[in-house]
Amino acid sequence: MNPPIELPLGNDSVRFTYDGRVFIEDAIKALTGEKKQEPARVWNKIKKDHPTVLTYCSSYLTSEGDKIQTIDVEGMDMIFQLLLEYM
Repeated sequence: MNPPIELPLGNDSVRFTYDGRVFIEDAIKALTGEKKQEPARVWNKIKKDHPTVLTYCSSYLTSEGDKIQTIDVEGMDMIFQLLLEYM
């Protein structure tokens, strides 16, 4: 398995898979400036309020064995638009 690609974005970094999927909570944190635990809260709220976003998601298995949710470009566009509701 290839390690994720990590790109700096402001004071944060966002991880991507080699096929272009975005680590969801990284992106939410970088785009909103939320504190460490808040991206998970925002993501859980988005999933609850807009479950169709899950059709764009898949899990990425880290080298440590953790499963992290990723999303494709179309799904990230949806999240980007929805974030305004949660800020």
